[in-house]
Amino acid sequence: MGLKQFSWEELSAILKGRIDSCREEPRDYLLNLKEYSEGSFQRFLFTLNLIRKWYRKEKGKILEIGSLPFFITAALLELSDDEIIGTVAPKTIWPGEPCAIAKKTVKIDSGARQFDFNYWELNAEKDPLPFEDKSFDLVICAEVLEHLIQFPAYMVCEISRVLKDDGLLILTTPNGLYWHNLYKLAVFGAWEQYSRYGVYGRHNKLWTQNEVEGLLEGNNFRVVESICNDSKTEKITFMSKYKLTPVSLIQDLILAASLMLVNMPVPFLRKKKADQIYVVAKKAGEPKNYSPEYLYSKFKPSYNIER
Repeated sequence: MGLKQFSWEELSAILKGRIDSCREEPRDYLLNLKEYSEGSFQRFLFTLNLIRKWYRKEKGKILEIGSLPFFITAALLELSDDEIIGTVAPKTIWPGEPCAIAKKTVKIDSGARQFDFNYWELNAEKDPLPFEDKSFDLVICAEVLEHLIQFPAYMVCEISRVLKDDGLLILTTPNGLYWHNLYKLAVFGAWEQYSRYGVYGRHNKLWTQNEVEGLLEGNNFRVVESICNDSKTEKITFMSKYKLTPVSLIQDLILAASLMLVNMPVPFLRKKKADQIYVVAKKAGEPKNYSPEYLYSKFKPSYNIER
């Protein structure tokens, strides 16, 4: 039941098959895909293993929020017998801009087989999911939460609505307390660049583990597993490797000291060592329409979740 057993080599072949199927795309896009796949491999592996651990239903129905660039999608299609549907945000959409919700199909090559994958193009923090209440056994929301800019609770409410009673949510997001983010902010004064893919293409908010758990629990989810794990999605680079200057040497000394500090066996530092947050939660009640006060400085948005 659930995802089939797979090896490191099999997952690598699936991801390679997905990249190879995009060979007609521009060269820069292919290079970005390859870099993203290599840098996120451990996260893909950890996420899929969480699905294998917790999702045991035979031939259920899975919704993947934020499927693009379809790496986890390709693995799910190859390794499971479930019905899988996805959502994708329109490229370069501007907040508040009308978005025509549209159903689309893309061919996904897993290396061994080719699939016709159906997905819906929509804005997950603004548009209602075009599915009936309580129609999915599992929702996967991997690396989406950090891109939202206005109403993340709306997406959580919609996920809850389309999940069956006792349905499962697996959510991943970068760890806002990750030591290298704090290092970059302290040394370089910035942690995130603008994106060529529009306002939703960048990380707009980094979350802490407590914030994610609070958002889910406040919306009637019961957290069954919450982990900060080092998925090695980012290479640690010493600046003096490229340019040997007094400034680069000072930066590298701070970097080396930070590395030593974060590896000390101190509970306070434990959550800062890992770059990813993984939360597994079960639906424990009806959508509660809850938006935590810590997300908003002067107002709390309200939503009409009645359909």
